[in-house]
Amino acid sequence: MQDPSSENILNKGIPSVSVQNKACAAQSKRDTIFTSIYSFLWSRALFLYVLLSWFGSFFVFIICAAYALHDLFRYVRENLRHTTNPEKAIGDPVWPNFFLGFALFLIAYWCIEWILLTLDKTSNDAFLRSLQQKFRQYPYFNQSGVVFDGYSPNEKVHLMKDDRNLFAFHPHGVATCGWMCNGVLHSSFELLNIKWLVSSVIFVIPFLRNLMTWSHKGPVKKSHMIELMSSGHNIALLPGGFEEATLYKRNQPILYISKRAGFIKLALKFGYKIFPVYTFGEEQTYHNLQSFLSWRLALNRLKIPGIVVRGIWWCPLLPSSGIRLITVVGKPLLLPKISQPTDQDVQNFHAKYIQALQSLFDSNKAKYGRDPHAKLIIL
Repeated sequence: MQDPSSENILNKGIPSVSVQNKACAAQSKRDTIFTSIYSFLWSRALFLYVLLSWFGSFFVFIICAAYALHDLFRYVRENLRHTTNPEKAIGDPVWPNFFLGFALFLIAYWCIEWILLTLDKTSNDAFLRSLQQKFRQYPYFNQSGVVFDGYSPNEKVHLMKDDRNLFAFHPHGVATCGWMCNGVLHSSFELLNIKWLVSSVIFVIPFLRNLMTWSHKGPVKKSHMIELMSSGHNIALLPGGFEEATLYKRNQPILYISKRAGFIKLALKFGYKIFPVYTFGEEQTYHNLQSFLSWRLALNRLKIPGIVVRGIWWCPLLPSSGIRLITVVGKPLLLPKISQPTDQDVQNFHAKYIQALQSLFDSNKAKYGRDPHAKLIIL
């Protein structure tokens, strides 16, 4: 028997409860589809923005704006057309929300970039040094130190800033902890006016790019290195690169240096001294995935580090706490200045450098390393 109230409702031209349920179900399905598409495109838009940087961001921004206007006009048009028939009205538009979120993201990025660029114009070395000293006051960085081979830990080594020095740091590790704590942020190198060189990929990523520029870092590209070395600047780099990070294995010292001789060739060409630098404890900072090595190494060809890591338990991206990082700076390898070094010249001095690096590790592993019987694997 039909409910009289339902009959009255139908007679008034208003949809019944069952019709309303069907309309709500259809609307819910549309909302689910739009939400899925929204989430997918939002994540992809952020990923594309990181990869494509400025021009890519404007391109995505314009597309978002166009779709937002189209979606908004369609929403207004359809709802005005069906004011007397709510069943056919469409739900809230998705693209305007997407556009608003992306616009806010861009505005936040531009504000931060403007602040960094302003600081870059007004900053000086004294300000950067004071900032570095504040970082080193935290216990997280207090367990690190720098030792010059052949000198006591408390003995200062005075290096001339115009001596044409090249500091090659090993190992790369996952997050270059030794490089940062005992190199970039350490007082032992602050008077040398070193140009710290990092992967050129960093200069494509928003925020990191501006942070590197503000702190006077440079890309480790051949053209940039030639420009610096022709002017006699002291430089520091990580020869192992992403390959060394990919090969990272906890508690196992592994270096990727056998096929890295480009810096030797440039050092010969411009008459530089090369300091082998090794950080003991770097191999204890993270746990890294050991499977799919060939696939992960293939990512390195695309300038992507093939790592899946875990550091401290409450924040896997941070290195494990309580690790003692001791960076030992070896005695310099003196190279002759050869304007046009041959392949044989490069191979000879590259072999001497590897020998000096091996000797540096063997002579200090018992004193500063975790395992006095550890063997350095050089690939």
